[in-house]
Amino acid sequence: MEEKRPHKVSKAGVSAQKKKDKKLAKMTEGEKKKAQRNNPKAFVAQTRVAAKQHYQYTQTRIQEKLHVPIMDRSVEDPPPTVIVVCGPPGCGKTTFIQALVKTYTKQNLKDVNGPITLITGKHHRITLIECPNDLNGMLDCAKIADVAVMLIDASYGFEMNTFEFIGMLQAQGFPKVIGCLTHLDKVKNNKLAKKAKKTLKKRFWRETYAGAKLFNLSGITHGSYPKTEIKIIARHLAVIKTRPIIWRSNHSYLVADRVEDLTEPQDIAEDPDVDRTVALYGYVRGTNMRPNAKVCIPGLGDYRIKEIEQQPDPCPFGDEAKRLKARTQTVFAPMCDVGGMRYDKDAVYVTMPTSLQNEREDQSTVQELVQSTGGITAQLNQSINIIDGKARRPVEFKDDIEEGDDSNDNEDDEEKNDMSEENEEEIPTKKMEEEKEEAGEIEYAEEGLDAEDEKKKWGMIKLKKRRDLMKEIYEEVSVKEEETDDDDDLLRPVAEHSNNELDLEDNSKVYWEDNVLDSLIKNEVDENIAKHFVSKSMRIVDDMIVDMDVKEEMSEDDEHLDDLIKIENGEVKIQEEKKKKISKEKKEQQEGEEETNTNPFWDHEETYMQKVQKQMQEQNKMNHEAFAELDSATRIQVEGAIAGTYVRVVIENVPAGFIRQFNPKRILLVGGVLRSEEQLTVMQALVLKHRWFPKLVKSKEPIVVSVGWRRYQTIATFSMEDLKGKQRMLKYTPKGVFCLMTFYGPACPSNSGIIAFETGEETPYYRPCLTGNISNVDKACEIYKKLKLVGQPKEIKKNTSFIKGMFNSRIEVSKFIGAKLQTVSGIRGQIKKAVPKDPGVFRATFESKLVPSDIVFLKGWIPVKINKFYNPMTDLTGYEWDRMRLSRELRKDHNLELPKTKDSSKYKQSSKPKLNENHEQKLERLEREKKKLFEEAENSYHVTKKIMRSLPFEEQLKIMEEGPKLKKYEPKKAN
Repeated sequence: MEEKRPHKVSKAGVSAQKKKDKKLAKMTEGEKKKAQRNNPKAFVAQTRVAAKQHYQYTQTRIQEKLHVPIMDRSVEDPPPTVIVVCGPPGCGKTTFIQALVKTYTKQNLKDVNGPITLITGKHHRITLIECPNDLNGMLDCAKIADVAVMLIDASYGFEMNTFEFIGMLQAQGFPKVIGCLTHLDKVKNNKLAKKAKKTLKKRFWRETYAGAKLFNLSGITHGSYPKTEIKIIARHLAVIKTRPIIWRSNHSYLVADRVEDLTEPQDIAEDPDVDRTVALYGYVRGTNMRPNAKVCIPGLGDYRIKEIEQQPDPCPFGDEAKRLKARTQTVFAPMCDVGGMRYDKDAVYVTMPTSLQNEREDQSTVQELVQSTGGITAQLNQSINIIDGKARRPVEFKDDIEEGDDSNDNEDDEEKNDMSEENEEEIPTKKMEEEKEEAGEIEYAEEGLDAEDEKKKWGMIKLKKRRDLMKEIYEEVSVKEEETDDDDDLLRPVAEHSNNELDLEDNSKVYWEDNVLDSLIKNEVDENIAKHFVSKSMRIVDDMIVDMDVKEEMSEDDEHLDDLIKIENGEVKIQEEKKKKISKEKKEQQEGEEETNTNPFWDHEETYMQKVQKQMQEQNKMNHEAFAELDSATRIQVEGAIAGTYVRVVIENVPAGFIRQFNPKRILLVGGVLRSEEQLTVMQALVLKHRWFPKLVKSKEPIVVSVGWRRYQTIATFSMEDLKGKQRMLKYTPKGVFCLMTFYGPACPSNSGIIAFETGEETPYYRPCLTGNISNVDKACEIYKKLKLVGQPKEIKKNTSFIKGMFNSRIEVSKFIGAKLQTVSGIRGQIKKAVPKDPGVFRATFESKLVPSDIVFLKGWIPVKINKFYNPMTDLTGYEWDRMRLSRELRKDHNLELPKTKDSSKYKQSSKPKLNENHEQKLERLEREKKKLFEEAENSYHVTKKIMRSLPFEEQLKIMEEGPKLKKYEPKKAN
């Protein structure tokens, strides 16, 4: 039978609204007003207690939102967002990346090797990285991931790799995580698939955070995932916002997408194992990467940067496009098999043949045919000319031109030469230009032009757009035509009417002389009126701007500006009515600001956090302005390579095995090291044994640690701090409780994440054994170990005794002078002095006289020495990494047993031989044993005289009558 569910009253909908209307109709006006006054949504606090609780709640919410201010290091062109695709083997990582690249760029990738950079929006780029399945590769990917995409096989469930990678992400600051369920087509039916989705979603939220995105990929059709499902994920990745991680915000790093060997071929021929000079290319992330700085390459070692140089961005952003078009979408993957790849000393260029490019090639051939409007005669005349005219130069805009000036003739001659037949063929016709503008395919420049010429030509084209075409077409504009003299133009081609449309003033704007605007600025209403005018000097500068991105905003009042302002003898006069209106508006604005400042409910004071954030923003702005005027080479030497720049880093003395056995599947991370992190020191971390690690971690055993950029092997010592502040050494890590781990390694700032492994190799169980944070960086941290020494009295003289067997020499005794002693019976004492003749014997005083059979104990603490062992992992050098092995591994290799001490033989488990008996015999045996126990209990007890006196007289008589059956208590006499 189905469960009886309680009835839920509808609070919204048609039926609920009808009930509400009926209830309101029955109420009187007084009741309606009372209900309105008692609206809990409108009036929160009606009593003093409720107001206090509400205030505490709001203040708690405000305090919970506060955090340590972080410097905003964002730049104009930020580096691509790193998206790491991870998951167990066979879950579809390669297919997923290929589908994303196909969605963004319409390109097919055969292999997925190394970073793949894509342009996904006007101001957004991403870098896709496939996470390898080995432990070292997973650690490197967790350190650089801005967004982690977890692929989960829905037909199988969660695997150990997924949980291990989530643990690594948590130790590195826990970036954004999204999940994708794959292989849903392998689930038998829809009901089981729906149940699996629900179960996996709950488990995924429990391991990450509630509300984490989990997408579904139904299955593979034609070797790829469905387009609609991939587009949903692609849109989410294009707009996702990443959270800043403190470690990456304070350190510079780059992910190498290209590796180049710069070693001389002659040196390699002479010695194949010679150290190499390697160039690494990639985007700078985090802070500025300075020249000659020390960097750490996990798996390779620490190196000093020999040279750093800025390179052209292989995936630049579009400048003028309002939206990203298909032809501007690029993919940069030097290690993948992408067609049309060209290597250069400075960068890698990838050319992608698409259907759009083929169409443009066809259109360009047609345009060349259309542009050749001149006939055969014109072409012959052009070929006969001795001088073809001057080269093209940029257009100059002049406004201080007088009619009577003699320089006009030279300027007109230059303009005629500029507009020769050769230049007419280069500039497209007006009709073709309009077609290109409609199609959104304005060509920036031709192949033969330089970058500056391209920008100027683009500025000319945009300047044409800014003209008021209606006024230029229908109004009469007189353009002077200079008559040419045949005698003077012997070796100069006769030009047609010069194209002066670029030199004409834009009649749609109001231009004023500079002195007029100066007087406007001095006036008190400059903010309201001067913004409507543009001086001629400003116009010249505006027209010469290359990008021409300045837009003039004209309001309705601009049409009446001529009626508002009058100029008499160079003086500006504003009408009084308009002036009063403007001054009135300004006065109202000031009164509103004063009212805001004097309002008692307006908190006009800045909080401490707002002040700190404001100071950080101002400092960051000053830093950018100070280095803005320097060129790229000088700026890198002074400031370093800023985040978002594509650089080339050169390092020396790299092992030859790195180049010979280079694997493009592995991520090459170059992390910046601060000066305070270069030295080796003793550190302490607050760690917790992972609940899934099956064993206890033992002190003085080697473990593999990953802190910051580095991963290395060290020897850990575990301890706990007692109430007195003393750190007591632990032999094993406690279960479910945090403890202190002291180890030796490169210095690392406090609160840095740490994760430890037992061996760093593949194991059948969960590999991360410890997780935590760095708590202290101090060489003087001391750990003490409990010590218990045993001795016996050698000679007893009243309260003074001479103790032997506790120490071996006088030096040991001298270290413990004044230490407290105690016997088994509880007599306390103190060490006084060592006996000079007998080594190890000392004199001690006690509270009372000892007995020769007494045993004396010394409970003390001795400092534990920290093992300074540091062994960095070098798995990328091409050689096998030599690590310190565990003691159990050595016993297993050499077939050795566990070491046994003398005392261990005393504690042996007693085992009785098994009896061959049936059920009846067993019951008989148990019954006999039971009777025997009762008989022993009856005959073993005794009644003392004190108990006999306390009993009633009748009970005493019974015991006295049964006296012969009982064993009387006879106290033992001392010999």
